[in-house]
Amino acid sequence: MKKFSSALMVGSILTAAPALAQDTGVYLGLGAGVVEAGDVDFENTAGDVIADTDYGWQGEALVGYDAGPVRFEVEGSYTNFDLNALDAGTVGVPANATELAFGPQSLVNGEGEIWSGMLNALIDIGGNGGIGFSVGGGVGISNARFVNVRSFATGPGFIDDSDARFAWQGVAQVYAPL
Repeated sequence: MKKFSSALMVGSILTAAPALAQDTGVYLGLGAGVVEAGDVDFENTAGDVIADTDYGWQGEALVGYDAGPVRFEVEGSYTNFDLNALDAGTVGVPANATELAFGPQSLVNGEGEIWSGMLNALIDIGGNGGIGFSVGGGVGISNARFVNVRSFATGPGFIDDSDARFAWQGVAQVYAPL
């Protein structure tokens, strides 16, 4: 198994309903959005292979407790995106059973997915019965998985692996009760 590390910067547009027309208590939220995961570096002892990602999607669900100006949430999310291109540099990736391909490659198959679970704390600013704004952060765990990554449609897969790590996030939210 090749050792790799990935740094994913996920930007998403999420629609959530954190306050179900109440001032305090338990609430539920759902979200979905578009994701741009950015470049992913697969590191090994011979060098880096850099993958360019395509747009993908993200879904999330959360359960929270509104304690007045502070809210606490347990959030689970799933992100999925395709790989668009690879730059194998001088490392090379399998092009077929006997040859390596070097440099940039645009005929790439494979996908990435990320599962995460987070504990969040947010401070509400405004929003007494209407539209409000929240800021905060969270900590948890994320598992990044790359499935059947291959150069060329017929090339052998060279990455089919996952890695779980500590995760953190900053949260800025605009919300409105339904």
